[in-house]
Amino acid sequence: MMSATMKLDTLAWAKKLERAGIPTQHAEAQVELLANVIEDNICTKQNFKEFEGKIEIKLKELEIKIVESKNDLIKWFVGTFIVAIGVTATIIKVFFL
Repeated sequence: MMSATMKLDTLAWAKKLERAGIPTQHAEAQVELLANVIEDNICTKQNFKEFEGKIEIKLKELEIKIVESKNDLIKWFVGTFIVAIGVTATIIKVFFL
């Protein structure tokens, strides 16, 4: 994932933790780790555009599959209907004529 420009003043954040009584090394480590987590998990506009493009491709593939399924269903329905007419005509011819 592409990193985004963070508007996070890590030095000020670490200093605030130090003023709250956290040792300097711990404060710096906490701020660094949290900044990394935020940076690694933030979604940029570029990430969103890539994801949106992938979704559009999948939607087009799904539309194609739906159309193909619809066509298959129509073929089966028409074929079954023709067979049913043939069977009915045969029964009528054999038993009633």
